[in-house]
Amino acid sequence: MKSKIFGLVAIVIIFILLVFSFMRTQKSGKIGRKLTDTGGHIVTVPVHPKRFADLWFPIDEVMVMLGASDKVVVTVGRSQTMPWLFHMAPELNKAIQINGPVPNAETLQAAAVDVAFTASDSPATAAVNRIGIPTLEAGFTNTHSFGRAINLIADVVHTDTAHQAADRYNKEVTQVVTAIRAKTDLLSLSARPRVLHILSLAPLQVDGDHTIIDEWITVAGGRNAAVGVTGNKKVVSPEQLAQWDPDIIILGASARHNNIDEAVWKNLRAVRDKKVFRNPSGAFAWDRYGLEYPLQLQWTAKLLHPDLFSDIDIRIKTAEFYRNFMHYSVSPKETDAILAALPPAGNIK
Repeated sequence: MKSKIFGLVAIVIIFILLVFSFMRTQKSGKIGRKLTDTGGHIVTVPVHPKRFADLWFPIDEVMVMLGASDKVVVTVGRSQTMPWLFHMAPELNKAIQINGPVPNAETLQAAAVDVAFTASDSPATAAVNRIGIPTLEAGFTNTHSFGRAINLIADVVHTDTAHQAADRYNKEVTQVVTAIRAKTDLLSLSARPRVLHILSLAPLQVDGDHTIIDEWITVAGGRNAAVGVTGNKKVVSPEQLAQWDPDIIILGASARHNNIDEAVWKNLRAVRDKKVFRNPSGAFAWDRYGLEYPLQLQWTAKLLHPDLFSDIDIRIKTAEFYRNFMHYSVSPKETDAILAALPPAGNIK
């Protein structure tokens, strides 16, 4: 009889210990959820992660939109190179800012990181996984894969706010693309100007096909002048630039006239016709792989076809975008600075 009582007591004690352990694990967020990242890897993440490492530059901006920027404890972003983002979301300044995509293991462990995000095929993915931190690739190359990446990050953050923000943003992209293509899809080939996007003038770097740059040029009603080039940031010669002789040149925000072959430059059609424009830049460079893609589309569409898109007021669109998706109200002076690819100033308001 005593043995039965002892056995029963032992079972009750074990049950209580298991329940207590379960409750502690649940509270700490260590019960895993299996998610598939953009690289196709199945990764187990905590139910409610609270501390993130953003190891690819576009991720910080997405975290701001999702209402989770206060949970970023390590980032490759820097206030010096992304001044508008850190201006709009000053809480990012509290994160440890690291150099390079592969962080020091001790840095991540000291920051008690729960989950890390990386780019596609990043060397950081395996390195961070090795120290036991769940790491997800959230890379993208076009608007479709960008939408998937945003949904993935929202799934990891795992809050109603994050899911609602991701849904709202993806609907915005769809609506803007649909509205612009309703007009530009009707354009003949000859009505589409040849547009060259130059990221850097020294070295001379352009963006070819199979890029998000090629996508927004095409959707906005242009043709990518970088014929025969595939991929981002490809170095070309001034002679190639002269051979392309684009109708319109769009310069990346950081492109400056350093060491450019003036003999070639001044004879380009776009230069002669005064059709060289600097791309706006805000929380992220509008022309690159960031949330401002809808703004980039509308700005480019009106630039290429002002009569066709006379209804677009890019100043109003800019203010609406940052209010709705970055939770920040830009002043008229700040809007001017963003459109001119200028950094924020302390007295800009």
